[in-house]
Amino acid sequence: MIAYLEPRSPYRPWLIPSAVAAGDLIITVLDTDPRTVLCVELMGPTRRGMVLEVVEESRLTLPPVPDIEAALSIPLPTAPGRIDDDAADRLLEALSVYEERFGNPPSPFTDPHRHDRPLSSAHSARVLLESGGLCAACDSRVNLRGAAARERVHVHLADAHAVDEQWSDRSAALCTQCHKAMTGGGFTSFVEYRFSLQPTCPRCQACRTQEVVYGMPPGPGWLDDKPWLAMGGCAIGPDSPRWGCGVCGYHWHYNVDRRFGDEDDPHAGDYVVAHLFNFDGRRPHMHPPDVEDPHEMQIGTLIIEDVDSAWGGYTRYAVLRDDGCLRELEPDTIVALGRVDS
Repeated sequence: MIAYLEPRSPYRPWLIPSAVAAGDLIITVLDTDPRTVLCVELMGPTRRGMVLEVVEESRLTLPPVPDIEAALSIPLPTAPGRIDDDAADRLLEALSVYEERFGNPPSPFTDPHRHDRPLSSAHSARVLLESGGLCAACDSRVNLRGAAARERVHVHLADAHAVDEQWSDRSAALCTQCHKAMTGGGFTSFVEYRFSLQPTCPRCQACRTQEVVYGMPPGPGWLDDKPWLAMGGCAIGPDSPRWGCGVCGYHWHYNVDRRFGDEDDPHAGDYVVAHLFNFDGRRPHMHPPDVEDPHEMQIGTLIIEDVDSAWGGYTRYAVLRDDGCLRELEPDTIVALGRVDS
């Protein structure tokens, strides 16, 4: 699977019959449990004149071979080899139907996203294929080149669950850093770990924050396996929320272009909630907060002061928490929870 996602990978697991000619169709089957169909490729002559190249490819979603054999009464070979033309035509037609109907329960094969099936290497391969080589937690691209690629990608398999449970665990492909953070943090659920990366709700403190995303979704069901995201429509206004709580329904926003001084902006003495200064590393030349959880929301009384420094004057925003701790804040994340009359 790594060799399929990254053509520059040194892994070459393909076993292709020597009698392949230009114009032949090759169906690649993964040796998973159960065996699954990876792709259908049309071969053509290469300019180098030595090996054949793929000139057209149909990328499937790993239909299980036993489902194909049962539905079509076609026994597929367990070793590289040819199948007769009639069986091949029926097989290609069935695979076309499968690919076109993916996203709904596909026919004639079973739904590849059913969660009541036993976890297997076929399930791992499907998770890795659908990741496209991106980490499900941080969205960074995993380096799949080189001989150590197998150690750079980690597949987390969720336990079987009902698909209508909103906060159920999801299977995911992770980079090494996120895998270490998840296991080191004691998380056994990827969904729980992913929610831990979000700010907590400033109203109810629940760890079920959903980031609101705007624009046209990439496709139907895009958010089905991403309960930490919520669609906010196509229009973005000055008060469009950035975050929402999936428990109490509270919404709030940070606007990076926001400037203080308007009537509705927080004032010194207001009871506010905000993020720590440089909580998300937005200032790469400065150190992140030296605390256990930089994303923890800070709640308390707002302090605003003008500061003179060798680099010029600036305004500093801080919060005096109820426990007496003083913490510097990122100004554009401050949200007033209560107004103190002056």
